[in-house]
This record gives sequence, C-alpha cells and structure tokens, in this order.
Amino acid sequence: MLNGNDRRKYVRVNLPIALQYKNAKDGLDPFKNCVIKDIGEGGLRFTTDGFVPLACHMVVKIDINQAEEPIRAILKVKWIKKLADGVSFEIGNEFSNISSGAKAVLSDFLKRNQRAKRVFAN
Repeated sequence: MLNGNDRRKYVRVNLPIALQYKNAKDGLDPFKNCVIKDIGEGGLRFTTDGFVPLACHMVVKIDINQAEEPIRAILKVKWIKKLADGVSFEIGNEFSNISSGAKAVLSDFLKRNQRAKRVFAN
C-alpha cells in the first residue's frame, strides 16, 4: 500500500535477481555477487556484507534473463542502512547511467512482472 511519505517515482517489483557490483573507481577489482531485493526503472535495493560509501558510483551487471547478456549500468548509492546482524548493509541506489537499450529491456521486464510482484510506487 502507498503512503504519502513514499517519494518513489517508479513502481518497484520484488524479484530475486542476481546482481554483480563493484565500486566504479576499482577498475581491476572483481565484481561482488548479491541478490536484488527490489528494482524499478529509477533504481534498485540490495543487501551486502560489505560497506559501500554514500554517493559512491558502482558498476553493475543485472541478470534479468539468463539467456541474454546482463544489463550493465552505473548506480549511485542514495542511502545505506546497517542491518540488525551488525555486519550486513541494505543499500538503496538510483541509476545514474544506463543506456537507452538497457533501459528499454529493463522497462519491458518490469512491466511483465509488476502485477504479480508489485512492491510500491509513487
């Protein structure tokens, strides 16, 4: 259900999608793996066991369809929340650079999945 305090511009869907990420400044470092908690056209949220700095730019690969190449994009960290276990963090991100082709693929994927897995919108 929506509330007046939700500032989201896009619908997000709750789907377990594989994500690989790394700090954009760490060119040669390997990608880290995690699972997306929710995703929309404006951004995504995931949980990780490593701290990620606020406003950090991350290179990501989003595997929405295992038969095709992953979507590649740049995310900007908008918020970070330390979880109760004391070692994990929930990270909220917005897309800061995504090609028009990748955005179209993501948009189509979200439209196909939003009815059954709708989380929230604004």
